[in-house]
Amino acid sequence: MKKRALQISLNDNIAVALDRFLAGEKVELYNIEDQFINKLTATEEIKYLHKIAVRKIPINEAIIKYGEVVGYSCKDIGAGELVHTRNMASKPQQD
Repeated sequence: MKKRALQISLNDNIAVALDRFLAGEKVELYNIEDQFINKLTATEEIKYLHKIAVRKIPINEAIIKYGEVVGYSCKDIGAGELVHTRNMASKPQQD
């Protein structure tokens, strides 16, 4: 069985997990038309419907989901990492 995540827009830097992933599991990224986009490896557990980084996201970069900014990274986030309140904030960090 393929384990999938949904990346709505090619501009998104996160995807939504459509399955539960354990660290080390392969994640296949698909778009809304169910077309394969890419593959990455989960670096930690990603629960169903949680966000996963599809590429490296540097600190203070916009988190983009569904083509819209939904927050900002408050630390560097690696590809395959869970994107959640521990590494995402509503506005960029101040120096």
